[in-house]
Amino acid sequence: MRLWVATWSSSVTVWHLGANTFHCDARLVVVTSGRPDYSGMSVNERLFGALLLDDWDSAIIARDRQRAIEILGDVDMDETSAAQTVDTTLSNPSEYGFAPR
Repeated sequence: MRLWVATWSSSVTVWHLGANTFHCDARLVVVTSGRPDYSGMSVNERLFGALLLDDWDSAIIARDRQRAIEILGDVDMDETSAAQTVDTTLSNPSEYGFAPR
C-alpha cells in the first residue's frame, strides 16, 4: 500500500512518499491511501501519480513493447488500450518527445 501525503505552499504541491519528495504545480490534488483511482486521468497523469514515468520512458527508449504494455496495465489501462497507446508511441516516438528511431 502506498501512502500519499500532500502539503500546499502557494501554488506548488509537495508530495512526500517515503524518503522521496516531489514538487509539482497542481491545481487539484487527490490524497489517497491505497490504490489510486486513475479514472479521468491522462496517461501522463497516471504514470506520474504511480511514479512510473521513468519506467515508461525506459521501456519506450528500449522499444520494449511488452514492458510498456505492462506498465500501462499497472495504471489500470486495459490491454487493448495499452497496446494501442504503446504501438502509437513506438511508431512515431519523436511526436511524444523521444528520440526518433
